[in-house]
Amino acid sequence: MKSENGGRIAEASLLLSLLLITATPGFSQAFSGPKAESPREADKHEEIPFEIYRDYVIVIQGSLGDTHGLNFILDTGTNPSIVDSKIAKELHLVEMVGRLAVHDKRFEVQQSVSPNVQLGSLRLEAIPILIRDLAFLQTGLGIRIDAVIGLDVLTQRNFSINYTTKRISLGSVHLSRSVVPLQSTSSSWLIAPMEVDGVPLRMLVDTAASSIFLFRRSIRHRLPHLTSLGEIVSSNMGGEFLAQRALLTRTKLGDTDFGHMNAFVVEDWEDETRDFDGLLGPSALGLKQIAFDFQRRALSWKK
Repeated sequence: MKSENGGRIAEASLLLSLLLITATPGFSQAFSGPKAESPREADKHEEIPFEIYRDYVIVIQGSLGDTHGLNFILDTGTNPSIVDSKIAKELHLVEMVGRLAVHDKRFEVQQSVSPNVQLGSLRLEAIPILIRDLAFLQTGLGIRIDAVIGLDVLTQRNFSINYTTKRISLGSVHLSRSVVPLQSTSSSWLIAPMEVDGVPLRMLVDTAASSIFLFRRSIRHRLPHLTSLGEIVSSNMGGEFLAQRALLTRTKLGDTDFGHMNAFVVEDWEDETRDFDGLLGPSALGLKQIAFDFQRRALSWKK
């Protein structure tokens, strides 16, 4: 719906795209691939069921400390993981002040160290976490969310997501014919090469992003003639923000041509160290399956 002030579209939509940055030493947002497990453990194949909300948000059950049956969102666009403030109090976690960056906003948050995090047989002890009131996720999804599990946990094993069977496979994964390299970057996020209207971009693969998001500072000179479809008001952990809806004439990931795609252009902070141009939500491409192989640094998918 258009408003009187010229084409703004109001949507009560949920956008996770958390993109966390902490200022306290020891809270790293880089990953070095699977670790702390023997090759025998890494080759295990384990399937864990999940539920999906709003057609893109993956919620899986796990445990924190001795508290089991908790609801976790899986988000490859987050590092470190985030624990809801209510659960943190129940676990008696000692809190300290940290910093969080979400798109063009930065603010203080509480951070701590989790006693352990467990997904299936994957268990990590004493990992740095952020603490945040996640009630807004329950409002948006209609289900209690106890934590957002990010790269600090997810990169400990290769894994694949099957959106059709609603199963996550941990351990050994099969790479399909559709595959691109996960690019090496200074920040070591999960970055994949994507081509938009003939222009090569570096996209952060974000399993909790609802669409394709392009950062205005990165693309304004390279993609100056995108077709605008109006603006939306959306929200994430940083609060409400404006996003310009845009039409991408041609979108390619590897050799797969996805044709016309809708995307959103969002404001972002000026950061010379950031080495990607936007976020790629796998569900926005209509993928049935996606796999992450960290030893071979490969991203694979099936349509």
